[in-house]
Amino acid sequence: MDRIDFFTPHLYWLRGNPAPPSNRENLVRFRMTSNRDEADHFVLFAESFFNLQGNLLVAENVNVLFSNRGEVNNINQFQPFNATQPEVEGIRLPILDGPLERLNQSLSGNIIARYSTLDFRDNGLLVCTSDFTREIVVLSLQDELSPELFR
Repeated sequence: MDRIDFFTPHLYWLRGNPAPPSNRENLVRFRMTSNRDEADHFVLFAESFFNLQGNLLVAENVNVLFSNRGEVNNINQFQPFNATQPEVEGIRLPILDGPLERLNQSLSGNIIARYSTLDFRDNGLLVCTSDFTREIVVLSLQDELSPELFR
C-alpha cells in the first residue's frame, strides 16, 4: 500500500469528513510498540491521539512505557512496564515524506529516535525501522470520536 492510500481515510476523518456531532471531535488514536534488539534490549508501548498540524500528525505529552523500567513485585519477580516511570515524549509523523520521530518532552525537544524506513501494510499497520539502532516500531491507527465535550 502506498503512503497516500494509507493516510487518506485518516486525513478525511481528522478534517471533519464526516462531520462529528457538535459536542464531539474526530480523533485518530494510535498505538505504538517497538522491539529493540541490542545490548539494551527493551520493548516500548505508547497510546495516544494524533492531531493534524498542516501535513504533520503530531502527539504531545505521550506517556511511553518501557519493559526495562519496572519494579519487583511482592513475590520478588520483575514486573516490566511500570506505569509510574513513563518517559514523556512528542511523536511527529510528516504525512508526505516521513520520517516518524520521537522527541524528548514535547514536539520542541531533541530527536531521540527517527524511523525513516516506513512500510505501509494493507492490514492498516505502519511498520518503521530505526535510523539509529536495531529497532522496529509498529503503529496502528484508529479513527474515533472523542468523548462528549463540555460546553
